[in-house]
Amino acid sequence: MDRSPAGHACQRLIRRSVLWFNLMAQVSSQSKYPEASYLFLQWLGSSRIFSWMSSNPAGFFDPFQLANFDDPLVEESYHPYQVANIRETIKRAVPTINYQGASAYHKALDENLMAALSGKQSAEEAMQRTEKEWEKVTQRTGQQKIAQAIKASMPAWPTIED
Repeated sequence: MDRSPAGHACQRLIRRSVLWFNLMAQVSSQSKYPEASYLFLQWLGSSRIFSWMSSNPAGFFDPFQLANFDDPLVEESYHPYQVANIRETIKRAVPTINYQGASAYHKALDENLMAALSGKQSAEEAMQRTEKEWEKVTQRTGQQKIAQAIKASMPAWPTIED
C-alpha cells in the first residue's frame, strides 16, 4: 500500500479510528505563578491522579495511559469489556495530525454534522458543505504544509491491519 501523502492511489482502503488524546493543557504567559501552574498540570497528568479522574463517571476524561487501564476504578467505571475494547482500538488508532489551522477542519465537520443530526439539512448536504469548507481550509493553510504534517506524523501511525 502507498502510504505517502503524495500517493493518490492506494491498493486498498484501510480504516482507522482516531482517538482524541488529551493533547493540551496550558499555562498562561501572564500567570503570576507559571512554575506552580506547570507542576499542577504535571500532577494532574500523573497516572494515579489521571486514573482517578478518568474513573469518575461524572467526569469527561477518557483513559489513555497504560496505567489507567490497570486501575480497578477505571475498570469498574468503564467495565472490563470496554477497557479491553479501548486498549485494542488504541493499538490501531491514528493520532490526530497537529498543525496550525487543523481545528478549522474539525469545526466545519462538527457544525455540519450537528445541522444534519438536528434535521436542519440532509446528511448529503452536510457532507457537501463540509467538503467545500475543507477545501477553503486547505487553500488557506496550503496543501504542501498539510502534506508535510501528515508525512511527519506517519511514523506514529500503527502498522496493525485487520
